[in-house]
Amino acid sequence: MTTTPWTKARKSGGNGGSCVEMRRHGTMIEVRDTKANGSGPVLRLTSAEIGAWLDGARNGRFDHLLRNSGSNVGHYLGMRRHGTVIEVRDAKANGAGPVLCFTEAEIDAWLDGVRNGEFDHLLA
Repeated sequence: MTTTPWTKARKSGGNGGSCVEMRRHGTMIEVRDTKANGSGPVLRLTSAEIGAWLDGARNGRFDHLLRNSGSNVGHYLGMRRHGTVIEVRDAKANGAGPVLCFTEAEIDAWLDGVRNGEFDHLLA
């Protein structure tokens, strides 16, 4: 089973190191919040699911979350603004799975990393 190191976007350093991290673990891509120091919830998605989400992120599908209080649930990885945080969850779990909560700056850094191809190696 292949497990890659956790990867975070280069822009995340400006958030005091708090950010979204991703890695490949076997056949799944895992997503977590660094603020939990490895003990918080982890979202597990297939390569196809995360690939579809990455494509949407590259094309600006989630940019509105950084500018207003609207909500959005993606097909695989759902994101919505809830007060001052942006929640990220496995959309297939219908609200039953873990929820990761990030600041706008943390999501902005993650989306910037996505647009720059910093997580593409996880799909190989």
